[in-house]
Amino acid sequence: MIGLLTPIGLAALAALVVPILIHLVRRSERKRVDFAALRWLNERSRPRKQIRLHERCLLVLRMLLITMLALLLAQPVWRSSGMPGARWVGVASGVDVAAARAAVPDATQEWHWLAPGFPLIDSGASPPVSGLSSQIRELDAVLPANTPLTLVVPEVLQGLDAERLQLRHDVAWVIRPGNSVASTSTHVPSPAHISVRYDAQGESELPVIRAITQAWAVAGFKSMLDIAAGSVPIPKDADLVFWMAGAPDEAALKWIEDGGTLVQSKVAKPEGSIALVDDLQGDASILFERRQGRGRWLAFPAALTLEALPALRQPEFPTRLRRLLLPAPPPPDEAPAAAFKPGVLEGVKQGVATPLTDWLAVLAALLFLAERWLASGARRVVE
Repeated sequence: MIGLLTPIGLAALAALVVPILIHLVRRSERKRVDFAALRWLNERSRPRKQIRLHERCLLVLRMLLITMLALLLAQPVWRSSGMPGARWVGVASGVDVAAARAAVPDATQEWHWLAPGFPLIDSGASPPVSGLSSQIRELDAVLPANTPLTLVVPEVLQGLDAERLQLRHDVAWVIRPGNSVASTSTHVPSPAHISVRYDAQGESELPVIRAITQAWAVAGFKSMLDIAAGSVPIPKDADLVFWMAGAPDEAALKWIEDGGTLVQSKVAKPEGSIALVDDLQGDASILFERRQGRGRWLAFPAALTLEALPALRQPEFPTRLRRLLLPAPPPPDEAPAAAFKPGVLEGVKQGVATPLTDWLAVLAALLFLAERWLASGARRVVE
């Protein structure tokens, strides 16, 4: 069957109206010549004019030429089932080879590990690998589209990314007991280091800070709290500082200029741009931000208490604040295999696709030569 790689190219068919208009305009260029001997004849009513197209063969050739050019832009291909390639079985790390062969008993298939280079399965242990999703996508890209593909995976997969697999192949997804073996180079994100500095007036704000960090932990963003008096220096490895001890001292200002992020409460006249607003209070500004050296200095005009800042009661407030202050947590890289079965890309057909553009180009060239020959002949007749 015939398919189109870029169907939008057929929009060029709208140019078919151009040769029709050209032929109509050329017909209207004829001039009327009056003879003197006819002036004594009575004028009779003239027949109603009819629109007729002259040189119809030339018009048809030009329209066919435009159609060929539109098809070339659409890049047609002929899809055939073709000869199927060798049957492939990819086995993920963590699956017992004997259990995999029992689940897929066909001995004529090629067995490979889902690892860099896709090595053949032998008596050795499965190689640890990170990025299982990337390995499956690479295998899907290098194998011909008509190659039967079976993937044997453990019940729990590791090394995934946030995007579900969409492949060219309609994969046979076989699940066996086990857990994929992650590479030792897999990055495990460490909890965010949050320091809190307070004085006697800021002690009442500590419950709100603890509640916010607990909400972050429930959402999957773990943090490590360091709560101390304002006189205690800020650790160099701190990711975020809540400052509730009056005006920041010189050490805190130096920490901000070196690239830190500090949030201060009870600032009478905060400076900088608006960072957060209270949607329920008529878009009232509740947090301001300004640059300080290479870091950020954020200020709440009120204390971090439910009475002074009603926006704290909103369920989405902790999430909005975390997105503003700290980077987003990495997506989970582990999921049950039953929920991760790959899908098939829409519009991708199985089989071999043979381009037809070369044949269409030859046909378009022949039509062009015929059109030029016929147009030159028509001009010679007129002359």
